[in-house]
Amino acid sequence: ALAGAAPGLRAGPWALAAGAVVAAAWAALGHRDQLRSRLRLAVADCERLGRLDRLTGLATRAELVRQGQQLVALARRGGRPLAVLVLDVDRLRAVNERFDMGTGDEVLRSVASRLREALRTTDVVGRLGDDALGVVMPDTEEAGARAAAERARTTVAEDGIFPAGGGEAIRFTVSIGMAPLTGRDADLEALLRRADAALVSAKRAGGDRTASAGGERGR
Repeated sequence: ALAGAAPGLRAGPWALAAGAVVAAAWAALGHRDQLRSRLRLAVADCERLGRLDRLTGLATRAELVRQGQQLVALARRGGRPLAVLVLDVDRLRAVNERFDMGTGDEVLRSVASRLREALRTTDVVGRLGDDALGVVMPDTEEAGARAAAERARTTVAEDGIFPAGGGEAIRFTVSIGMAPLTGRDADLEALLRRADAALVSAKRAGGDRTASAGGERGR
């Protein structure tokens, strides 16, 4: 290759040594490109993992709020409806006390999975903290949000998990608070607070039910 590039260069030990140096240089450049590619993938993985809750695989609270704020802004700009749900597992502490924290984690993962199945791909689902989950539903009127919440609630109630040591399935339910976006909601956090207040009402009424900022619907 060197002789072709420089016709006056004779083949010999020096040319062979120079060729080895050039080959090593090209190999080093290729290795550097591979390292850069791996670094880019690693950074992308870190960013992705930073947006996902490790236990449930749902969005983190920060990611839910980030996407939710954008959806609220779009809804206001276009005059479109939007609603949020806030839900948690009824009496999850009793499950942890009877079995262990690992069983409680499995319950939460199951609820997250059932929730994703019951909702649309356009809905943003995230973990707000502990056993509380949140959903931002764009282009959704109050009636549609209530129907989706009931669908999710009944799906969870029909499901269950089996303890690691065997035995009967562990059944569990969820309570859900729902709030549609109104002109009084300054931002997504205000909307989440109203939905959370509805969730508290559902809990006080006995759980395993959906409550809205303007009313309540039970099992």
